Amino acid sequence: MSVPDTAEFENNDETGLLDVSKDDDEELLEKVDETENELNDIIDEEQVDEDQSNEDEQLEEDTTTIMNEQPGEEFESENIENEEFDEEILEDDQQEEQEQEEEEEQEQEPQLEDLPAENEELEVEEIQKVTTEQPEIAQLQKEVEELSRQNEKLPILPDDHEEEEEEEEEQHHVHKHGAGIPQIFVCTQDEKDRSLQMESYCCQQIQIPPMLPNILKTFTKSVIKTQPRDLLQWSVAYFRAMATGQIPPVKERLEYPTVESPCGLTKGLLRVLNKQLGKNQLVTTVELRDKWTSLCLNGEELKTLLLANGLEDQFEWTKFIAIAAKSIVNDHVVEGMVVFCETMTEQPDGVDPYIPYELFAEAYTFLASQLDVTMIQAEEVCHFLRDLAKANFGLVGPKDFMAVECPPLC
Repeated sequence: MSVPDTAEFENNDETGLLDVSKDDDEELLEKVDETENELNDIIDEEQVDEDQSNEDEQLEEDTTTIMNEQPGEEFESENIENEEFDEEILEDDQQEEQEQEEEEEQEQEPQLEDLPAENEELEVEEIQKVTTEQPEIAQLQKEVEELSRQNEKLPILPDDHEEEEEEEEEQHHVHKHGAGIPQIFVCTQDEKDRSLQMESYCCQQIQIPPMLPNILKTFTKSVIKTQPRDLLQWSVAYFRAMATGQIPPVKERLEYPTVESPCGLTKGLLRVLNKQLGKNQLVTTVELRDKWTSLCLNGEELKTLLLANGLEDQFEWTKFIAIAAKSIVNDHVVEGMVVFCETMTEQPDGVDPYIPYELFAEAYTFLASQLDVTMIQAEEVCHFLRDLAKANFGLVGPKDFMAVECPPLC
């Protein structure tokens, strides 16, 4: 058995080692590449995670800032989007309904199917435009209403065509019957209605004066309170007094029951005369007759009343009130003096009608001179009432001269 040479052994060992080292290097390189790829994948995943976390943090920060600054904008935007979505749904529903209606109309009217498709598309587009342009339609409706109101104010005139027909009928009638024969025209109901329409007015054309309602209201109340015998005559005096700024012939209240003299004079009418002429101490017959007739009283009765008591052209007003008050109660002196006090008093209603003693004494002495009353009796009455008036601020009333202690007036 031969022993190998050392040189050959060494060469074989070196080549074996080289082959082993090359294989190991390739395996190592592969492992290194694998590890590098794994590392790169891990790094990429970590980077993605970091980016995602950064984005989440940024979103959280943005949401917190938005919620702090404008907390309701997101909800409002969502609501707006929902509303827009609802509006779109409604519009789609309306369009579908319109299309269904159009299809039904086309089925009912087969003549429309003969029309070209282009016209149908144009009609659909016009309908859609009308639905989308509702504000413009509303404005047009307002303008139409205004025009209709203006047309109502204008009278209705006949058409030109109708006028021409009427002229032709007239010419035919003249040609047939002759121009010299009187023509008799019969007015139809339509012509009557048309003439009434031409003469009618609308409420905008009639202007009511602003003072008219108040004037009519006060006039009506005055008529009810006064109850004049001749309304037209009394109305003339009433409006003349209102126009000239004088006291109108109106009673203070409605009298019921009415106690009047033979000439028609009542307590209320006597108060009206006193208001109109009581400021004058002397009154003429002309002035009294004017106010007397404005109350629808007979002028001849006034004349006989004045002549019977010796009152001529000019006289004292208190004397006329005394004889007029006595005539209302059938010439009774005591009751006449009560009416005199009620007429001449300045006390409010519901209070005893006290008057100054001097006014009472003047009226009573005048009536006593007209009656069978002695001067001594009249002086006793005046003396008694003068003492009472001193204790009552110079005033006397019916309770004083109707008392048991007072001497009789007549």
